[in-house]
Amino acid sequence: MVLEKNNVLFNKIIQNYEKDDSVCLYGGLSGKALLIALIYLTTSEDKYYELLMESIDKINSTIEEGSISPFLSNGLAGVGLLYNYLDGKDILDAQQFLESVDIHLFDSMISLFQDEKNSSDQMNGSLGIGLYFLNRKHNEAIEVLLDYIFKNKVETEHHCYWIRNQQFSLNDEVGQSIDFGLAHGNMGKIYILMKSIELKIRKDECVFLLKKCIKYYMDNQQNFEEVGSDFPSMKTKNDESLLQKSRLAWCYGDLTIWYTLYKASVLINDTYVEQHSIKRLINSLKRQNYNDTFLKEPGFCHGFIGVSYIYFKLWKMTGIDEFKTGHEYWLERVNTFTEENKDYLLEPEGTEEMKSHSGLLEGTVGVALCMLTFSNPEIEGWSSLLMLD
Repeated sequence: MVLEKNNVLFNKIIQNYEKDDSVCLYGGLSGKALLIALIYLTTSEDKYYELLMESIDKINSTIEEGSISPFLSNGLAGVGLLYNYLDGKDILDAQQFLESVDIHLFDSMISLFQDEKNSSDQMNGSLGIGLYFLNRKHNEAIEVLLDYIFKNKVETEHHCYWIRNQQFSLNDEVGQSIDFGLAHGNMGKIYILMKSIELKIRKDECVFLLKKCIKYYMDNQQNFEEVGSDFPSMKTKNDESLLQKSRLAWCYGDLTIWYTLYKASVLINDTYVEQHSIKRLINSLKRQNYNDTFLKEPGFCHGFIGVSYIYFKLWKMTGIDEFKTGHEYWLERVNTFTEENKDYLLEPEGTEEMKSHSGLLEGTVGVALCMLTFSNPEIEGWSSLLMLD
């Protein structure tokens, strides 16, 4: 059982449980609370429920103090996602709390949408609040979210995409970007359209735009043999011809792009895109070394366990054994790494320093969540917190 096999990992997380000052979902106590809740669901041991309630009390105290942002990655929208998930699992009676969060975040989202400097980022900006409302199935808020999405789109006869309003630099070309990724870019907007279609909210409009978004990606594939990836991470608005090799990861790159396009094509019955997505996902399995993937750590966001988890989901969805092989390969990379380093470690970008990290996206919690899920697939529904449902 995974709890026995990875006892050191779970004990390490629990022993350091109270050391987080942050209550955020992706890098703090809320992520740990999710893990403890799922351990409780798989074991029914009271000690885990008690630990979960202790963390909920601490999170609530922080919220009551007013020292929390509205955003998904580091604020109230992320906590709200957690509470909504736990309420749905009958672990926490959170409806009264969530109704008050709905009111607060609805006002925050409208205010942010009216700000010209607003970041239209799923993880760190206003659209992350929209992801909370999609999980809440809050029709009024989703209508406002779609109004913003539609208003800010770039639409041509055949294509639809969004400009990321932060400045970035690529190959010495500085300017606004067309972000191809799931975490911060256009693929996240596609996810919003997909969930709205599933909820039957402005379905015809969303299907129309979704088809144009899919065509934009299909028409902007790079030559894999020449570049090393099907898609870039970003393109500059001023020069869309720049080629760029992207990593193989949850946040950016071919893996979650084709994963999301596959799910979108199934949703709208586009057989060609569905089959092409599977073909390219199988092709991605041959990317394994650092030069091909840019992966060197075990975490979820841009590490081994995230890739293993996505191939695991693909295997469960399609029954294709190649994805099972890919899942097992990347899981073994996690195991080998941790055997050599005796810990789950993170190398901060731009440095050569390795250090421990306990977060969901980049640290031990994300690794533990995936390992627990591999042994207990029935708890897999938490992937909705990461736009993978």
